[in-house]
Amino acid sequence: MDNGPGLMTVSRLVDAVRGNCLCDFTEDHSFSSVVTDSRNVKPGSLFVPLIGEKQDGHNYIPQALESGASVILVDSFHARKNLRKITSEGERFHACFIQVDNTLQGLQDAARAYVASFPGLLRIGITGSNGKTTTKEVAAAIFHRNSM
Repeated sequence: MDNGPGLMTVSRLVDAVRGNCLCDFTEDHSFSSVVTDSRNVKPGSLFVPLIGEKQDGHNYIPQALESGASVILVDSFHARKNLRKITSEGERFHACFIQVDNTLQGLQDAARAYVASFPGLLRIGITGSNGKTTTKEVAAAIFHRNSM
């Protein structure tokens, strides 16, 4: 598996999201967590700026970099518009920028590739309007007890 010390290497992420690496100044070429809210970025995070009805996460890339994001997904529109700044900020903060068509789709593709790296992983979906948290906790307790 090509995961190195973090969750996934930059090269594996680029393949998974069918992206284009605009610049890679990271030291270990990987990331250790994934966040969509710049307030939750920790050193070594992959920051995925999502575009909503009222907010565009691309506006928070500077805060994500200041907080230590090492890899940033950026959509094609923002990449073309800000290529010089992206390269400059990547070098300044030792970060990697990966261009994708759509950051939400990129996040989904990255998650799919990560989960695929655990072929024996048991996955359960819990849905409904009531009782999801309780059901999740009961299921976790059952599986934890059976794994001992």
